[in-house]
Amino acid sequence: EYTLDTWQALSRNNLQDKEFRNLLAQASDIERLAKGMAGQRPDQKKLKEHTDEYSKGWKEYKSIRNERVEKQDPDYKKERFEALKTEMAALRIKIADAYAGAGLTNKMEMLILLSLREKLLQTTDLRFKYFLANGLTRQDYDKFIGLDRAHAGEEIPDITIDGRDMGYPGYYLKKIPVVTDADFAAKAAVLGKLTGCCQSLSGEAGEPCAIYGLTSPHSGFYMICKGDVDHPKQEDELLAQTWVWRSQTGAIVFDSVERSSEVKRNEEELKKVREMINYLAFKLAQEDSIPKVIVGRGSGISTSFGEASYAGQERFIDYTSYSDARDQAVVVGKENQFLLLGKVGNKDEEVAEAFRKWLGNELANKDIPLEKNQNILNMINLLINHPNERVKQIIDTVISGTEHKEKYEGTQKLVREYLSLLELLNNNEISAADFLSKVPSMEPAVIGLKTKDGYTVAQSAARLGYGELLKLVIEKNPEVILEKDNSGQTLAHWAAETWGDVDVLKLVIEKQPEVILEKDNSGSTPVHWAIENGNIDALELMIEKQPEVISVKDNDGNTVLSSRMDHIFKGSEEDIACARMLIENGADFSSLEEKARLTGKSLPPEILDAIEEKRVANEA
Repeated sequence: EYTLDTWQALSRNNLQDKEFRNLLAQASDIERLAKGMAGQRPDQKKLKEHTDEYSKGWKEYKSIRNERVEKQDPDYKKERFEALKTEMAALRIKIADAYAGAGLTNKMEMLILLSLREKLLQTTDLRFKYFLANGLTRQDYDKFIGLDRAHAGEEIPDITIDGRDMGYPGYYLKKIPVVTDADFAAKAAVLGKLTGCCQSLSGEAGEPCAIYGLTSPHSGFYMICKGDVDHPKQEDELLAQTWVWRSQTGAIVFDSVERSSEVKRNEEELKKVREMINYLAFKLAQEDSIPKVIVGRGSGISTSFGEASYAGQERFIDYTSYSDARDQAVVVGKENQFLLLGKVGNKDEEVAEAFRKWLGNELANKDIPLEKNQNILNMINLLINHPNERVKQIIDTVISGTEHKEKYEGTQKLVREYLSLLELLNNNEISAADFLSKVPSMEPAVIGLKTKDGYTVAQSAARLGYGELLKLVIEKNPEVILEKDNSGQTLAHWAAETWGDVDVLKLVIEKQPEVILEKDNSGSTPVHWAIENGNIDALELMIEKQPEVISVKDNDGNTVLSSRMDHIFKGSEEDIACARMLIENGADFSSLEEKARLTGKSLPPEILDAIEEKRVANEA
C-alpha cells in the first residue's frame, strides 16, 4: 500500500525524470522503508553529513563523465570513475538509513527517494533485485518465473565473438544463455530498459518479443558487452542487443538492433557495435541451414545495417505479435557476402575469402547456365545498382584467365540491358509492349531482378497498370505474388488500388490466396486499399476468398470498415456500397454506432438499414 496523494504530488515535480518513473514501480516498498521500524527516528545530523558528501562526489562524477564524452575516451580516469560509483552507492545506503523514520512527504528530494530505492535493492534476492534496479515490478518478476525456458533458442546458433580477435579487447558478443543461466535470462527480460526500447517483460508493446525470445526454440538474443568473454557476468555493461528469430525460410532475422545510451554518445563505441553485429551476420550466413540474415528497420540503429533496396520478406514461424521487422533489408546472404566488405573491421579478408570461394563454386556449377543462375544474376544486379570497386577487383581476379570470363561478361551484359529497360518502364518512359519487344530475357531468374529503387518488373507493371505484362510475369514465376516492395506492398495491394483490374487480382489471389492477409508497412491489407479507393469488385472478391480479413487491423488499430469511417459518414456512393458489403459479411459496426453517438452525426440511411438487417439475421 502507498499514500496516493503524496506520490501524486511528488510526480508533479519529478515525472520528467526517468529515474523517478522507474522507482514508481516500487512505491509501496519505498514508502515502507521511509517510515522505518516502529518508533524509529531519522538521524538529521548524519543525514546532512552524508548528503553533503554525496553532493561533493556527484559533482566530481559528473565532471569526469562529461570529460569522457568530450574526449570520446571510455577509459578516461577509469579507476576514479568506478571508485566514485561504488562510493556513491554506499552513501545512498547511509542516507536511506539516516532518513528512516521520517516517512514520506510531498517535498522529498530526489536523492532521498533514490537512496531508499538503493536500500530496497540491497535487501532483496538477486534476480528480483536486478528487475527492480531496471524499473520492473514484483508482478513482472512473477511473470518471468512462470516462463518455460526449457527449449528457448534451440534453433539460434550459439555464437560468441571475442573482441580481442577484432582488435577490441575487453568486449564480447554472445548469444544470451537464457536456458542455462537464470541471471542472464533475467538480463534478457530487461533488455529494453537497458537500451531504451520497449522490449522488456514490463507490460509494454514489446513484451511479447521478450517472452518469445525467452521461450521459443525459434528465437533468442545476442548481446554486445564490455567484460571478460571467458567469464561473462550479468552486470557486464551492455552496449547493444538484438532480438532474433528464425523465419519460415530458415533465415535469421535481427528484429532490430538496439544500443545503450553510452553508445549513443560515443562514435567509437558505435563503430565497434556495427562491426561486431556485421561479423555476427557473416558467421550466421556460413551456417548451412541459414540462407541469409535480415534486419528489421523499424527501431534503434537498425538502418545502419543491410541493403535497403533489397528488402526481405521473411515471416515468423509461429509468432503474431509486436515486431519492428515489418520493413526489412538483407544484411548478408550466400550470394552477397560481399555486402559486408569494409564493414567488419579486421575480419575483412575473411569475408573476401569466403566470397571468392562462393563465387568459384557458382561459376563451376555445370547444372545451371550462368545466365539462368539466380545467385549470380542477383549479385550482378546488386553491383550494377550499387557499384563496388573492391568487389569488382575480386571478381576480375577470380574469372581472369578462366573459361568463365566470357560467360560472366555476357551475363553481366544481359542484366545491364534488362535493368536499363526496366528503369525506363518503371519511369513510364516506354510501354509494356516496347519493354517486351526489347527485353533480352524473361526467364524466371531474370524477372526477379530489381531497379535501383527496388522494383521488379511485376511491381512496376502492377504500379503502372500493365495488366497483360503482370499476367505474363505471374505465369512465369508465381512466387512474385508474395514479394513486397520497399513499402511492404504486394501485387495484390496494387491490383486492389491502382486500376481495379479484377481479372488480374483474381489471377493473383487464385494462385496465392494468403496474399490477401499480407500487410504493408502501415499494417494495411489489400482489402484496406480496396475500400480506400472504393473498389467494390476487388473488395467482394477478396472477402469471398478470405472472410477473416474483415477483422484484420492496421498499425493504427483500424479494421477495414473503421478505416473509412469518416468517409462513410459523408455518404459517397462508393463508400456506402463498400460499407454495406462489409456489414453484410460480418464486419463489426460498433465503431460506426459509437461515433454517431459521440458526435451526434447520423449514419446514411443505407448503412442504418444494413445494420438493422444484420441484427435481425443474427438474432434469427
